Amino acid sequence: MEAFRKFLEPHFDVVGTAKDGVALLEGAQTLRPDVVVTDLAMPVLNGLDASRKPKQTLPEVKLIFLTMNEDPDFAIQTMR
Repeated sequence: MEAFRKFLEPHFDVVGTAKDGVALLEGAQTLRPDVVVTDLAMPVLNGLDASRKPKQTLPEVKLIFLTMNEDPDFAIQTMR
């Protein structure tokens, strides 16, 4: 997470990070970001499920999903 933050910071204002899906929900409501970048396989609550609530309450938020899974079909199957 820290490496990705350092990668983004020269180009974007990173307003927060979250260690799990529950923290993502809490942070999104408080920080009201323009974009949420999340891992599909976050602990406690996965990134896909965690992103549904912010999208309902913040419909203008953009979502970017990442995964470290080696199977490229994983992301496609997860999004269905």
